[in-house]
Amino acid sequence: MKKIALMGISFFASAAIVASCASLTTRNPAQNGGTEVTIPASKTDQPVILVIGDSHLGGAFGDHLYEKLRTIPNAKVYLYSSCGTIVENWYTGKKTTCDYFYKGPEYSEARRISARKFAPCHDCLYKKVYPTPIATQLLSDIKPTLVIVEHGTNYAGYDDWTDQTIVHDMQRLAVAIHATGAKCIWAGLPDSRAYNIPDSRAKYDHNRSFTSLQNHLAALVQDATIVDKQSICEFIDSTKLTTYPKDSGDSQGVHYFSADAIKVANKWADSVFTHVK
Repeated sequence: MKKIALMGISFFASAAIVASCASLTTRNPAQNGGTEVTIPASKTDQPVILVIGDSHLGGAFGDHLYEKLRTIPNAKVYLYSSCGTIVENWYTGKKTTCDYFYKGPEYSEARRISARKFAPCHDCLYKKVYPTPIATQLLSDIKPTLVIVEHGTNYAGYDDWTDQTIVHDMQRLAVAIHATGAKCIWAGLPDSRAYNIPDSRAKYDHNRSFTSLQNHLAALVQDATIVDKQSICEFIDSTKLTTYPKDSGDSQGVHYFSADAIKVANKWADSVFTHVK
């Protein structure tokens, strides 16, 4: 089975609950095909937010989203980023060799020193090589009231996987989150320009442009959030929230490293955050 790592993890969106409120209701914009989501407060009226995903969470998008989530009164935010991963890796614990980040409520300030690739954290756990956490264990230990997943991009490197296999891989996580009673928001892959990824589906599928492939993967992410015709995760189509800059600072054409790219990533995070304000 050929696997090409395009980027770091893919899990994310956000939640907000004011301590004096029993719940928070949000609505996903109609263009994203979303539905109304009500996020219940925990027994202590403290929202517990778990965010998991690939390398986008370890970069400007994850930095900005994390800081936005921390503005929610009494919120406990746990963010895990494992570079190059798909959902399967969050079940097997496969080690990432291209960066692991963890930012939790115990850190007073977890912004990275620089937005450059592989920059260390000012106040967070950073490892170059590290096992990807087991998603079901995180759900059990943290007991979140909201889970934000950011995933989708790295499936472009799984040229021998069928669409059904990709959907089932993501869907098992959506089902596991739903089973805990936590609300789920899934932010799909953002816009990218990965023409030069060796052996990727973008190159193997000569009948499909990369833009077409990207849109196809976004549709698969949305399919994964639906079970028996019912949405169990609020889906956010990140391709509609981002426009990949000509100068991104990333030779892969996937990450958002340059100053212009960081602006796009920050706006993406702002857009995701509005789904839970």
